[in-house]
Amino acid sequence: SKHASKLTLLEAATLAGAVQQPVAYDPLRNPKSSQKRRTQVLNRMAELGYITPKMAAAASVVPTVKFLKPKKPRNGCTTSYAPFFCDYVRKVILTDPAFGKTPADRENLLRIGGLRIRTTLDPTVQKAAQEAVDSKIPRKDPSKKVAAITMVRPATGEVIAMAQNRSWGTTGKGVTTYNFNVGTKLGGSQGAQAGSTFKAFTLAAALEKGENPYEYIQSPQRATFEGFKNCKTGVPYDKVTINNSTGSGSFNMLSGTAFSINTYFMALEEKITQCAARDMATRIGLTQGNGAQLQAVPNFTLGVDEVTPLGMASAYAVFANHGIRCNTTVIAQVSDRNGKDLRIPLANCKQVIDRKIADSVTSILSQVIDGPLKGRTGAAMSLGRDAAGKTGTINKSAAVWFVGYTPDLAAAVATYDPRGGYGFPMKSITINGRFYPQVFGSSIPGPI
Repeated sequence: SKHASKLTLLEAATLAGAVQQPVAYDPLRNPKSSQKRRTQVLNRMAELGYITPKMAAAASVVPTVKFLKPKKPRNGCTTSYAPFFCDYVRKVILTDPAFGKTPADRENLLRIGGLRIRTTLDPTVQKAAQEAVDSKIPRKDPSKKVAAITMVRPATGEVIAMAQNRSWGTTGKGVTTYNFNVGTKLGGSQGAQAGSTFKAFTLAAALEKGENPYEYIQSPQRATFEGFKNCKTGVPYDKVTINNSTGSGSFNMLSGTAFSINTYFMALEEKITQCAARDMATRIGLTQGNGAQLQAVPNFTLGVDEVTPLGMASAYAVFANHGIRCNTTVIAQVSDRNGKDLRIPLANCKQVIDRKIADSVTSILSQVIDGPLKGRTGAAMSLGRDAAGKTGTINKSAAVWFVGYTPDLAAAVATYDPRGGYGFPMKSITINGRFYPQVFGSSIPGPI
């Protein structure tokens, strides 16, 4: 940790001695062998007249541990304060053609290119995000539940925070090398079913088709739907029976969203087709966590696809950005060892939804948080400023989400059990010392 010109006699002799056998004379692994080798170097220096015999004798008897104060070396992403984001950046460089035509070219560039990489991460926001997930579900919590959050700037697509309640590692409690914020192709997982957060895509598709947001639909506690057909073949699906967990009666888009009424959204989706709802989500860039296309199944609107926090934050960012989709970016600048800027992946922002449609979705989702209806699912997430969002809870509380945005930021939080949500549900469980009969979007994900 210093320039060679500032080395002491002890340090210089230790380094010079280690050259012959770097492992055998490694002062950290083999301090006694290192000290013996150092004595040989010092005696030779005295013979050649570089130092006096008295200096050599004094320096020879100092134990290695007394003057050697090693610092933990920075090694890739493992020592980063944001290791999972760091690994994601690394994976982007290794997979994006912007950094080379072949995987070998990209690997070569990263290893020997002398690159200086500036990312989009905001350290202050990252720290806050990490503290938020850790405070709700500690890393070594006996429940073993995951809490993961991604935050994106809608206007630019920049990812400014990516945190989860895990430490980077391969063994021990509360550690993993999986990034639960991203998909399998970039070091992550398949994600989790996102529940009612998918209802936003049905809203957008229905508004685009000209459906009246103020039209009421009878939405009983339990309803059976028979009008769904396969998008490709036109073959009718079997009957689908859906239950509500948040109420029943007559609802329109505003109240149906505020109370997250399943049978209302199934009826609305049946009217416009699940194909239109799926196509809307696909248009704004959402895929499954494994990279596959979303499934156009009858209960698409109830969020049965497994997706990631990065995917959901990016999708909702399109609504926040008035219908303009920007590809998510994590790299702001890359320069080589000569200071030359290299080509990087761009956001390529473009209008994918009419502004009036996107802003109407925002208006409806804002009612979830700050609307006049008592009992709305997002009331606990009011920020005291413009905000919109949606809770999401899967059957049996296998996974619980909140996705929301302000004009400046979009964020998605997923909480679930990586061992399998249905086998280890967020129900009748103690998390962080508190017992939850059932975890909802307003219980843990929303507050995060």
